[in-house]
Amino acid sequence: MYIQTTDGFRLYYDSFGSGPNILLLHGFGDDHKIWYETSWVDILASHLHVITPDIRGCGKSIKSDKSEFYSLEQHCKDIDLLFAQYPHKENYLWGWSLGATISLYYSKTRKIQKTICAGSYFGKIFTSAFINNLMNTTESPITKARLSALLDWPFVEPFEINNPLFIYTGTKDGNVVLHLESQKNEIIKSGGIVSIYQDFDHLNLLNKTDLIKPQIFEFLGIQNL
Repeated sequence: MYIQTTDGFRLYYDSFGSGPNILLLHGFGDDHKIWYETSWVDILASHLHVITPDIRGCGKSIKSDKSEFYSLEQHCKDIDLLFAQYPHKENYLWGWSLGATISLYYSKTRKIQKTICAGSYFGKIFTSAFINNLMNTTESPITKARLSALLDWPFVEPFEINNPLFIYTGTKDGNVVLHLESQKNEIIKSGGIVSIYQDFDHLNLLNKTDLIKPQIFEFLGIQNL
């Protein structure tokens, strides 16, 4: 399915199940299919209404070679529209990797019921050196525009989150786990829940479903494990 964005473009998404909304955001180099490949759509759709978009620049959604097209606020406006398509008193957001970074900002600037973030952390993430290094690895104008936009993305601190937060990573999740470990006490002090899974790498944060599912269900208040 497609929805027209506030800036006049088309965003692709799938929708399954019924009940409270949970919107799932994929990572930078992925699309909505990763949530099917890791079985989360099937797992969640028995309990919730699952919305899986291709974020702008990815999959079947509109793409642009203009960096302003990928502003963090515009990503959040896309989420607003998707939630508005299915009005419910309960809206949950789960982001992985880049999707988790978007989710943190959304939870700073909007009020929803619960947020799950996998594979991201608080504070400054996208430094000039980091972005320039990635820019040198691609010739794609679209990818370059997406990377360039990240330099202007504002960052979030734990005390700014407006709703219950469950944020997690793994001990093999590169730079993410180093930052999240240092931020753990501040996140807990601000009311968040932090988990660091032993021997999980970045992709394991989604594909180790049997190990992650109990804590996800407990956080979302789903009783049928």
